[in-house]
Amino acid sequence: MEMRDGAQTEDFDSLLSEREDLDMAFADDDSDSSSSIFTMVERFLPVDNTKRLLVVSGIVLLALFGALVVLVVAGVGEAEPEIQNPVLVPTPTPSSPLTPSPTPTSSPPPSPTPTSSPPPSPSLHPSPPPSSSPSPSPSPSPVIQIPDDELFRLPRTVIPYYYNISLEPYMAIDQRERGRETRGGNADEEELTFAGAVQMLLTVKEATDVLVMNSAELTFSAGGVSVMFSDQSNQQTSLKSLSFNEKTETVTFLFDEVIEPQNMSLSVKYVGILNRQMRGFYQSVWNDNDGKTHIIASTQFEATDARRAFPCFDEPSFKAEFQISLVHHSKYTALSNMPLYSTFQISPLKQLSVFEPSVRMSTYLVCFVVGEFENVTTSLDDRPISVWTLPGKTEQGKFARDIAKDSLHYYEELFGIDFPIGKLDLIAIPDFAAGAMENWGLVTFRQVDLLLDSKTASEASRQRVAIVVAHELAHQWFGNLVTAHWWGALWLHEGFASYFEHDCIDHLFPEWGMMEQMIVAQRYALNSDALPSSHSLDTEVITPNQISEMFDRITYEKGASVIRMAELFAGRDNFIAGLQRYLQTYQYGNAGSEDLWNSIRVGDETLLERFHNWTFERGVPLFSPRDGRDGFINLSQAPLNAIDNEDNNDSVLWWLPVPVVFLPTGASHTSTTYFQFMTKSETYPMDESAWAKYNLGQTGVYRTHYTNDQFESIVAAVSKTHGVLSTVDRAGLLNDALVLSRYGSVDLSVALDVAQAVLTGETEYVVWDGALEELDVIGYLLRDQDCYGDYEIFMQQLVVPALDSFVHKGRFPTSNRRSSKRSYFNPHEDAMLSAELVGVAVRYNMESVTQYLSDLFWTEVVNGAGETSIPNDLLPAIYYAGVALGDRQGYEAAFGLYMNTTDPIEKKRLLVALTATPRRYLLDRTLRYSLNETVVRPQDRSYVFAGVGNNPHGEALAWTFLRANWENFNRRGFSLGRYVQYTTRHFATRFQYNEAEEFFTANLPEGGESALSAALDTIEGNIAWLDRNSDSACRWLSERNARPT
Repeated sequence: MEMRDGAQTEDFDSLLSEREDLDMAFADDDSDSSSSIFTMVERFLPVDNTKRLLVVSGIVLLALFGALVVLVVAGVGEAEPEIQNPVLVPTPTPSSPLTPSPTPTSSPPPSPTPTSSPPPSPSLHPSPPPSSSPSPSPSPSPVIQIPDDELFRLPRTVIPYYYNISLEPYMAIDQRERGRETRGGNADEEELTFAGAVQMLLTVKEATDVLVMNSAELTFSAGGVSVMFSDQSNQQTSLKSLSFNEKTETVTFLFDEVIEPQNMSLSVKYVGILNRQMRGFYQSVWNDNDGKTHIIASTQFEATDARRAFPCFDEPSFKAEFQISLVHHSKYTALSNMPLYSTFQISPLKQLSVFEPSVRMSTYLVCFVVGEFENVTTSLDDRPISVWTLPGKTEQGKFARDIAKDSLHYYEELFGIDFPIGKLDLIAIPDFAAGAMENWGLVTFRQVDLLLDSKTASEASRQRVAIVVAHELAHQWFGNLVTAHWWGALWLHEGFASYFEHDCIDHLFPEWGMMEQMIVAQRYALNSDALPSSHSLDTEVITPNQISEMFDRITYEKGASVIRMAELFAGRDNFIAGLQRYLQTYQYGNAGSEDLWNSIRVGDETLLERFHNWTFERGVPLFSPRDGRDGFINLSQAPLNAIDNEDNNDSVLWWLPVPVVFLPTGASHTSTTYFQFMTKSETYPMDESAWAKYNLGQTGVYRTHYTNDQFESIVAAVSKTHGVLSTVDRAGLLNDALVLSRYGSVDLSVALDVAQAVLTGETEYVVWDGALEELDVIGYLLRDQDCYGDYEIFMQQLVVPALDSFVHKGRFPTSNRRSSKRSYFNPHEDAMLSAELVGVAVRYNMESVTQYLSDLFWTEVVNGAGETSIPNDLLPAIYYAGVALGDRQGYEAAFGLYMNTTDPIEKKRLLVALTATPRRYLLDRTLRYSLNETVVRPQDRSYVFAGVGNNPHGEALAWTFLRANWENFNRRGFSLGRYVQYTTRHFATRFQYNEAEEFFTANLPEGGESALSAALDTIEGNIAWLDRNSDSACRWLSERNARPT
């Protein structure tokens, strides 16, 4: 529809009259019963012949019993609009013309009192993206009919460029029991609701009579929808019908005529569910010291859940500007991505918070939070940086606040682009599905990943908070500023954030050895990538379920490892210059994997050719160096397959960088050389050597397959001089040997020889950290074998020398050694290693250690006076030992501590400790607690399943419990795959494989299909390992059954 200059039409007035006031009649104990709802007035403004009609919106719909801001239509021209009731006009986009302040022409009802003057409105004409940000090339897909059920991707015939969103969450506790039907909620659901209104400014790119966007769990009808047009063709089109598709989570607006290319406005008033699923717009609950329950309304939109808060084009390439307005109780704090523009007191107990319009961004980055919070703030170049916490916890936010400030400064200097928002908020949410979320300007966290209590924080927890903060702030550039075209290239976000979390914290805390830790952490990706269920970094995904499964080890760890490999090849200067070029070129827009590689150059050459297969092919290379004759070496590669499978791709080849350190025959000092190749095999000249370690510094993202003789020569060198190899090279050598023995490429006896040689006397955290997971896998698989006792002795024998190096003669710190804690557990990595080694001693039943820790649990923790003086890094092992040896009394004591603490770090430690009991009925009780939200928050259920699934007494219980309560866990999100993994990862019989396959075939996971495939692959690998290695493992252990002295 279009208006001719200087004229109103009956059709336009008719459209306006069809809008209905959204009157929410529900009672609230805090309500002022004398107030009434404001009447909405909408007027059209004619303009002269020299200007086109600019349609803007502004509604204030304020109800005492549920105030809601709704954005509607106003106009811009030479004359001022006639406004009969107060209208709140939204804040301008950067290119918007100014609008005169509205002037009442009659006495309105009592109006909200603004704390500042309302700002002007946005134009219906779009603000173009910055010239340096190329727009993605939309693929033509004209839509002239309602899509079928299989259409998950939105057509690009209509593009949004501005959203004006107003919301009011209904947060009173007693509304769980009353008022549900009057607000459009489901009386059968224990859910609260929210009221919302959105006005979208859109550009019609191609003629169409259908508009498709995303909407899920929102209630609205055609009567709550209005449209306006800006062209000059006297557009008479009106909405004919709308239909919802639950499968594709879309809503289709069908018009009675074809809409020609032009700008248009679409407004929708709706009601949604303030759910308990930790996605979309959801509620989080917490209790104060008096036991009173409080509610927080918060958001989690990544990847596909903005559609649960407002109808939208919920795909990353549909970038737009957003203005958020929130109606809430005056005692609450409201936060959003942008700085607060103004507040309006709309009743004695209600206020409206209006935020500045956002930078151009994707829907999944929109965020708003309402609740009772306090903050601790610093600043960087006059921009406030605040950590928001529940009341009384601001002291715990200071460490994260300082990390945020230093990280932001580091990234601005490194990337050459300033953080574009005038403030940065980080907020701890009691219920949060992921670790954190990078919403632009308002980053949300689990409490345990943002807050630190100095009384309970360990070195590991300090490191965790630091890297999570650095990870999310790296996203402000990689993901927020430059966004992948589609979720199949999510690694462009998560890979860079995972890489720079280590790079940044290594800069801030060089003594922590973060880059070494990252190198060893790539083992997770290498292990996952060897399974047939793996995927390429850049892959095809369509449905929300498939998208949710992209948040995995491949996307994060492999992505980070490939980025590190690229930096080492290009050099730091070329690498950073390439990233700056990439960010500058695509800022506020979208990019793909090829855009990245073409941005990084070495001379005149980009990295695309070398890194194409690393990006677009799944799998991990198995690199095999073979000594030749007459001074030559043969290098070859092939895909590494963890199990035999028809889906294995044996033809793919990668570019491999191969730095080498070796000891030439007869020489006394090592030398280095470097090879690179992209073919199946190559032969190069190389001096004959006594030994050679390939993939120096673990530069390449591949496994190195040595012959038995090559392993023996390296082991001999390491045994003679431990430092002949660097820390990361010892870690890589050992991890490769243990993993390849699991796959059958290396004899298990050789791998155990390497482990014994490297770990005897080893005191570096990253070496142990890279080995213990694989050694534990062997332990789990041998649990039912006759030689398991010998394996326990082997593990005990490995850790004793390392423990002796930390604590005098194998003893542990007692209460009177608190003052000298740092002499035992400094530096940072030593503290974390001591905790790991003590954990090994407990897991493998080193009786003297376990009993000592259990004694400390009772004397220092349970019966101690006041605060314990035990080093915090040892507390997890002490709690675990106390429950493992304490029978029911130990369990009840730990449970009491768990229920009484409010510290998230302590709560996590104690919850994990509860899974250590050998009593099956207590393990079953712990599993049942996981379904009781008053005991275990839904976000923490995975800790229960991980612990009980690892407990030999609980593995079968966890599997039975998961199946019996499948409907409680089978929901799309971050946790489903973990439940499947934790309950099945130690299965090692054909019966267990068949049982799992039959169950999941009959009960399809909601977004856990890849996790299921990976679980079945893992079980298949476990079966093959036992068939291949159980006898040889027992022989090796029997021959080397050295008893501890």
